[in-house]
Amino acid sequence: IGNNLTSALPSELMRMEDSLLELDLLKRMTEKKLVQYSYDANKEVGAGPIVVCVDCSGSMAGDREIYAKALTVAMARLGKIEKRPIRVVLFSSNAEVYDSPDPMKGKAWVDYLADVANRFSGGGTDFNEPLNLAMDSIESHPDYSRADVVFITDGEANVSPAVMERLTTNKKEKGFNLYSIFVGSWAECDTLEAISDNVWTISKFDEQTGLEILEKSVA
Repeated sequence: IGNNLTSALPSELMRMEDSLLELDLLKRMTEKKLVQYSYDANKEVGAGPIVVCVDCSGSMAGDREIYAKALTVAMARLGKIEKRPIRVVLFSSNAEVYDSPDPMKGKAWVDYLADVANRFSGGGTDFNEPLNLAMDSIESHPDYSRADVVFITDGEANVSPAVMERLTTNKKEKGFNLYSIFVGSWAECDTLEAISDNVWTISKFDEQTGLEILEKSVA
């Protein structure tokens, strides 16, 4: 607890996006009541970029897509606050890549969020292409070499042995985390869960659930 805004938790920083909540944030900062990180000087600090893979297949239509896109936009806005680039991979049977603009402001930023939120392809589901694109980002793109991967889906597909082997090897060599978020009461994927560092299943989405996922994944 304190008044160091640069050390505040993401759930605190997100209040800056709302004028009324921002006033409460400033009030608690003057009172030294912000919830913030306590850093260990022997550990490397500083959050890296984010690669978010979002299922846009036909089975995600409706509430599942809304939940997935709400989390994705929240991660993008958190990335903006903390000056962290974010790459979004929207996938179904094919995949599309959307990189956050530099700088993250103005019309380019608004258009980026609109594209991510509104684009929905429908159709079938292929987990392998988006996961390979995430690996390509970490291996070859300098902006995303330190990225963690967030995978949001209803789980109606599996990961091939070749991609599982690539994920396993890269996680050991690059040291990144893979977080899987399943939306839907019965959503699951054994192959994806086996390689994930943390897994959430969302049957009903609310603010508390969203903040918990943000703090334990991309924070």
